[in-house]
Amino acid sequence: MKPARRAFTRTKMKNLLTGGVIERNIRSGEKLEPAAIEECEMQYLYKEADAFVFMNTKSYEQMHINRDVLGDDPSCSGQHQRAGAPLQRSAIGITLPNFIDLRITQSDPGVRAIPPRM
Repeated sequence: MKPARRAFTRTKMKNLLTGGVIERNIRSGEKLEPAAIEECEMQYLYKEADAFVFMNTKSYEQMHINRDVLGDDPSCSGQHQRAGAPLQRSAIGITLPNFIDLRITQSDPGVRAIPPRM
């Protein structure tokens, strides 16, 4: 009689801090520890060299987040964003709001609002 083989899943895992990818076989029933990630609401303050400065809206703690993490320039929105950060206090990503309210304070003469299409 052959011994029973345990089922496994071949998995690729990405390190969110370094960007490295590892392949691992996970056996049936094996448990993995979840990543220690804190999600907090932050407000964009200003750009500084190759980083953007955000402020935690509850603790008022400021965090510098590199351009590599964010990609596009978030300065178009002064609204709140949600940023996920591991316990070492370095950002791994940002989630921008689906909608933002912007107020037009200045426009060229002759430019008028275009009504939305229905």
